[in-house]
Amino acid sequence: MRPSTRRAMVLTATTALAASLVPAASTSAAPAAPAAPAATTAKSSPGFNLTVEPLWSGVNERLTVIGELYDSKTYRPLTGRSISLQARNVGSTTWRTVARPETNSNGAFSVSLTADRSKTYRAVYSGNAWYTGRHSNWERQTAKPGKWVRTTAKPVATSNGGTKVTGRITQLVASPTRPLRYVNVHIQARQAYGTYWFDAGSTKTNGHGYFGWNTSVKPSACYRYRAIYKGNSNGWAAKSTTAEWSNCG
Repeated sequence: MRPSTRRAMVLTATTALAASLVPAASTSAAPAAPAAPAATTAKSSPGFNLTVEPLWSGVNERLTVIGELYDSKTYRPLTGRSISLQARNVGSTTWRTVARPETNSNGAFSVSLTADRSKTYRAVYSGNAWYTGRHSNWERQTAKPGKWVRTTAKPVATSNGGTKVTGRITQLVASPTRPLRYVNVHIQARQAYGTYWFDAGSTKTNGHGYFGWNTSVKPSACYRYRAIYKGNSNGWAAKSTTAEWSNCG
């Protein structure tokens, strides 16, 4: 007899013996074990910024609404996402969708509107399988009647390592240029990757419409600044503008 045949006979006999030693199965079936709960993956909450420029303007001036949607942990831009841009009149509680942009390859979108009256704006992302829905910050845009104004602003580094926001306020269309003399200028600031603007200080224009405002914040902090002229009772409308460092992302 070949060795392979002998091994097969031994294995068959051993298997039969083992089977005879197994107790007989119970005739009553054991209750089925409860099913394991389905595994769930927690959704991430995205970051969402919204900026309206100019935040202060004359009535019927053009506005640009800019938004950024990104992963709040990695700062990776969320591209190709449908956004609902909403607005409501100051004093109203009803939001109305005014545009439905889509985020680009940088997770950003931009919409042009007309400032027919003062309104509050927000952007809404409904979410998907990986991200929760999210509202952006709210931005109240103030549109004031009067002659349109131009406001410029630029951050420059100071000799002591801080920052100076410089600019000028003039009539928007005038020949020769007509400066707005000795008017109040309000300065707001926003941290890099921040969502909200905060009041940082104020200054006045000089006799030629120029202004300057100093802070100890270093240029490397990449703060953004906003200069605001809020208009007056002499027929001048409001106007704001933002200023940021060219070497900051």
